[in-house]
Amino acid sequence: MKIKKEVLIGILLVVVMVVVYFQFKDSEEEIFKSELSSLELAQNLEKYEGKEFTILNAYIPSEAFIYVNEENISERIFLNPPNRAYCRYYNLKGNLTLEEKGWTFNVEEYGECLGKK
Repeated sequence: MKIKKEVLIGILLVVVMVVVYFQFKDSEEEIFKSELSSLELAQNLEKYEGKEFTILNAYIPSEAFIYVNEENISERIFLNPPNRAYCRYYNLKGNLTLEEKGWTFNVEEYGECLGKK
């Protein structure tokens, strides 16, 4: 039984397209935002571990941690170094690590204070 050359080329093209599709689909899942809310971070802690990014409008009720209490998520993310200035909301630049005490955001830069209430 002989298979025509055109049929073989067609099958080969379909196989190549399927492989390319799944290769790009997998790479899309690895795209990380460079700026996100504290809620987005709390929903995706493992995804952002070890990555550098900015948390927008982070609520800091104490000098020691960011607190997220939204959409059935209650999470404390510790700050290293702690925030020594009195301010409740900041944009924070840094990276996330999992330590013995829990998730810790290693702050590279405390942005401008966004609010004290």
